[in-house]
Amino acid sequence: RELGYSVQKVNGNEVAETQRENFLNSLQGRVAGLTVNQTGGAAGSSSQIVLRGFNSLALDNSPLFVIDGIIVDNQTLNETSGGGSGIGLASDRANRGNDYSNRMADINPNDIESITILKGPEATALYGSQASSGAILITTKRGNTTGRVGVNYDNSFRISKLTRLPEINTTYRGGVNGVPSDIFSYFGPAHDPGTVLYDNLDNFFRTGFAQTHNLSVDYGTKQATFRFSGSLFDQKSPIPTNDYKRYNVRISNTTKLGKFIEISPSLSM
Repeated sequence: RELGYSVQKVNGNEVAETQRENFLNSLQGRVAGLTVNQTGGAAGSSSQIVLRGFNSLALDNSPLFVIDGIIVDNQTLNETSGGGSGIGLASDRANRGNDYSNRMADINPNDIESITILKGPEATALYGSQASSGAILITTKRGNTTGRVGVNYDNSFRISKLTRLPEINTTYRGGVNGVPSDIFSYFGPAHDPGTVLYDNLDNFFRTGFAQTHNLSVDYGTKQATFRFSGSLFDQKSPIPTNDYKRYNVRISNTTKLGKFIEISPSLSM
């Protein structure tokens, strides 16, 4: 009680209704002191989340994620030879060319019952130095206790199209200071009169399309509940060949053994 603390709770249905491909993006504007920075506009891009500003100049400033009491790693893949030696990567470069998304993006938002954000010192007291930048506790949904089978299905569709492109000077060919060159540059010789120029930017991008399908079936009594959920997310970004698909399957059970024992196994893929 003597520790200063700040706790905020977000209902899982509010997050699911946003239909974001990464549920972390839906927390922006819903939690005080929380900042979400998406790394890019590509399909399946990762998101960085920070609570109450940066605490360290050298260490990771991301909060700790806990799902149903289990700590989950939210790091992304490191492409350096040291970081990738265990999985056979031969490259030796900073992890800037490719975005492998973050693991919290693998969670189906429809499986989330509630999200509790700990922003004070009590987060560190509960989970140690891992939660020095705060903690986000996720509670997943369980089956109903009505004794009847419940079935839920929902979907969403989204179209993405670039409406504005940068203006580019097409008067000159490749080269430097009026001298032509095979190296791509600007301000080479001017194009000859009558040269046909193509709108490469507008012809390159396409109309993006994303669709989401969620299905859940649950059943239970006062002694035991069962829930199955599946999700399909298919996104095609405005950049050709940049596609992202995600499949989620989750099975959970809660069984009460007497008055004092309760087991809650779950399997997520």
